[in-house]
Amino acid sequence: MRWAINYLIDRDKVVEVAYENTTLKSRHFFPAYPPLDALVDGAIEAGAWDLDKLWTVDPAKAAEIIESKGYTKNANGYYEKDGKELTLDITTHEAYIEQQRIAQVIVEDFQAAGINATTRNEAGSTWDENFSNGTFEAREGWQTCGSVNEPWASMEQFNAKWLVPVGERASYNRWRWSGPKAEEFGKLTDEIGSLPLGDPKIQELFNQAMTIYMEELPVIPVTQAKKIIPFDTTYWTNWPTYDNQYIHPPTWWQQFHVILQNLTATGAQ
Repeated sequence: MRWAINYLIDRDKVVEVAYENTTLKSRHFFPAYPPLDALVDGAIEAGAWDLDKLWTVDPAKAAEIIESKGYTKNANGYYEKDGKELTLDITTHEAYIEQQRIAQVIVEDFQAAGINATTRNEAGSTWDENFSNGTFEAREGWQTCGSVNEPWASMEQFNAKWLVPVGERASYNRWRWSGPKAEEFGKLTDEIGSLPLGDPKIQELFNQAMTIYMEELPVIPVTQAKKIIPFDTTYWTNWPTYDNQYIHPPTWWQQFHVILQNLTATGAQ
């Protein structure tokens, strides 16, 4: 069913409407940083997954998958099985307009295809608590982040060894991805985590893991979460920029101290 959902997501429309053409479609759950892009490029070239298939918008294929599960459309135009409509409740964080706009676009696509999808905001603490406890149906977020120059940090977010029952607080694998394929993905992740940065074996292990991931799609990559981070050079210079990428620029992450240590006072009063 996750692939049915994927075939209904028009990423070009999300980029155009939700982001006003200021971002890119995601090829993977990684952010599009050069070291991670190199891994993704290598995996796609090796045939680990078909990017065209991931990005394909195909309502007919989605309908084929849904109907193969025993659903038929009712008088309201929604899929139904055993007297119960096919619904999808997508929650978003109340503070993140970006997530809300994405959810609004994809809900329209799901509704048009016969899934009675809705989206609603939750208070930040509730949204986080429900995620950790697994008490959600679907959610729009960016909780696959972690990796910057190696794949393990983000992949570990899905590791099946951290699986706990719904209702019990989890720190990792909060989506509760489970089953033999999830377990194999976890083993490959553990092996990557045991290797030094830049080890040539990482690419092959990554390729194997991503073949599994893209078959299962525990989280569907949609778009890159582009951010505009303004800096004022009146009093301080040497902020990270596109031409001076000495460190990741967000000021709300733990590496901000590196930025502070590299600033130069202008002397302005």
